[in-house]
Amino acid sequence: ADPSFTFSAKAAAEAAAQVKQAAAADGSHGHGMPQAPQQQAQQAQQASTNNNNNYNNNNNKKAQQASSGSGFRGHAAAAAGGAPELWHAVHVGDEAAVARLMKMGACDGAVRDASGHSVLWHAIAFGHVGLASLVLDEFPAGSQVGADPTEVHPRKGDTLLHLLCQCRPFTAETAELFKRVSSVMPRLLFVKVNAAGHSFLAMAALSLNFWVLKFVSVNYPEETKAIVCSPEAPLRSLAGNIPEPCPPSFVPPDPIPEHFAVASLLAQDESGRVRFADVAFDVGPDDSTCRFLAHRVVVGAQSPVFLEELDRLPVHELKQERISCRIFRVDQRISKDVWRSVLQFLYTGVVHCSFTNDPVLMVELLRACALYRLPKPLLDLAQTALFQLMPSFPPEIALQVFSITAGSGGQDLDVRSAREASAYILLRSAPMVLQALEASDAAQILDFMIQTVEKAFFHASTQPQAAPGIGLPTAHSSPRPHGAAPSGQVPYVATGQAAAGY
Repeated sequence: ADPSFTFSAKAAAEAAAQVKQAAAADGSHGHGMPQAPQQQAQQAQQASTNNNNNYNNNNNKKAQQASSGSGFRGHAAAAAGGAPELWHAVHVGDEAAVARLMKMGACDGAVRDASGHSVLWHAIAFGHVGLASLVLDEFPAGSQVGADPTEVHPRKGDTLLHLLCQCRPFTAETAELFKRVSSVMPRLLFVKVNAAGHSFLAMAALSLNFWVLKFVSVNYPEETKAIVCSPEAPLRSLAGNIPEPCPPSFVPPDPIPEHFAVASLLAQDESGRVRFADVAFDVGPDDSTCRFLAHRVVVGAQSPVFLEELDRLPVHELKQERISCRIFRVDQRISKDVWRSVLQFLYTGVVHCSFTNDPVLMVELLRACALYRLPKPLLDLAQTALFQLMPSFPPEIALQVFSITAGSGGQDLDVRSAREASAYILLRSAPMVLQALEASDAAQILDFMIQTVEKAFFHASTQPQAAPGIGLPTAHSSPRPHGAAPSGQVPYVATGQAAAGY
């Protein structure tokens, strides 16, 4: 603590008594300066005002000293004090005794013991959350004898947030105390690492304190991004303490029976017209759109999104196709090759997919399944392929998968495997992926990631293992897919080592 703020209420009372006694002595002898006590009081009041005005500057200086590990021990020694009765009450968590000593003026937020630690520090270190809250109530940070949020262990380098992350159990009361301490702590100390090289966020990750991870990512996005993208990479330790994602399975469905040959409806008649077609899907970018004709009864029966959206679209006359139909604009992030496979499945029940080894196209298929609620076999195919591909490709693929499965498009879909697998990779690759993002965007992704990992951790023992499938359909021979690692080149692995899998 700053030496300016180390005097207690008891010391102030003694000083006031001395001033009063001196004034009485001056008056009784009838000489001297009768106004001196008032001037002394005014000077004392002015000094107090100056101290309060300079509090923030002093606090920032102390934060810089604490962050660099210098200057703390001398301040602590200067502020050492307090009766043995006080420190015994603090160590055992006797709130009544500490409250009584506060009323007597024998305890305040600035008093330190011989080791240089305050009452607030010891209360948190010994797990007495109620006592720590009492100190903040009676001596709020910023007041003349208030608690010092910049306090740092002189040897271990821990801050108050480091201490709070070590509290066991971490209760609702502990969480409330964490909120109060973090709200008054200088932002410079958020990124401080202790002597072991750990930030408080790393300690929260090591102890699987999901509440702290979520709270900080939502409320302190700038600081969270700085910590997560630092060389420490604290979220990697979280990935090492959670179950590995459960692999999905793909079981090809039975094809549509021959007597219900709806695929024949796609054939053109003698005049080149697709009979009964009443839907046109426009796919691809605006400058090179590809059009697929289809039948509303077929696609609407297999997609609730098509069933609802097509009913609201107006009817257009297509002169070139010589039909009246509704035009549906497919999301431009989905290519014609992927959409062709989607329509082939809707009309045949058979998966025709020649790009299961291309992560870019499989992400497009996953996006289509999420946006349009396509049949489960297509979703299972996309998840199974991406589960196998993600560890060997740059983490940006995992980021796209996670954004699809964790966002609104993934709601009410069975995409747990893809969501957990992509989150697992992102935990290990967070510095690489999040560095280029805005702090608010990075914090939002982190919040969803931590929620996903938390659910995976607590549900791992209750969720059944996926039944083994028979694998992906054999892909046709094709050139190396877009973004694939050249032959002989070691692909990116989430762990940073040349090892396959998760």
